[in-house]
Amino acid sequence: RSRSFRRSSGPLLGGRAMTSHRNLCRAFRAVESVYAAHRQPAPWAGKRIRSAHGEVAVIRFPASQRVYIAFKGTGGEGFWGNLLDDLKAWPAKPDWGRPGRVHAGFQHHLRELMAAGLAWEINNLQEPNAPAPQVILTGFSLGGALAALAAEELRAFWGIEPQVITFAAPPVGTAAFAARQGPLTRVVLQGDGIPLLAPWFRHPKSAELVLLKSGGLDFALEHNRDRYRQALIRVKR
Repeated sequence: RSRSFRRSSGPLLGGRAMTSHRNLCRAFRAVESVYAAHRQPAPWAGKRIRSAHGEVAVIRFPASQRVYIAFKGTGGEGFWGNLLDDLKAWPAKPDWGRPGRVHAGFQHHLRELMAAGLAWEINNLQEPNAPAPQVILTGFSLGGALAALAAEELRAFWGIEPQVITFAAPPVGTAAFAARQGPLTRVVLQGDGIPLLAPWFRHPKSAELVLLKSGGLDFALEHNRDRYRQALIRVKR
């Protein structure tokens, strides 16, 4: 195994196997598509859903019965609204009534995306006369946090058990909330400080943690999609 790629994990809920490098790369491509849909070939461009300052892509692969739901992180046209949600880092009661508390700004951001059309898309994930698809939630930074929160909503309201792969995501809830989160794969580049923000929130101890080795020493720049892409490419080599 490449020295650029290291795993650490607690007991995975449901006895799931560790996420393959191939599946990590597919999830990251879905993340990239939400930032540059106009440069993505079909079907990677996906269907776009926009709220006041958020964005998510729903990307369907009928042949393989997979659906990626990729959340956009802080940046672009909605930067200031994203930043405001990032800063609303006080604990709030989850919309679905689970014990513990979640990041108030992240929950507000997700609520707006659900109202803008994401909830309708989730209601219609399954095609007529077709098996239920495998649903993969993913995102970078704020987008990863939204994916982790959305996974709990899918489990609570829709009875869907998604695969969740986050990149550079901060924690989304208190220790009591994190203790009840479902399966999750966290991908973190060494030196990236964003996943450590808001120390009153916790990552789930049961999550699979994939650590990517940084190719540089400038830790201030490690929270960057290009750095994550390069690290994933180095693993393949």
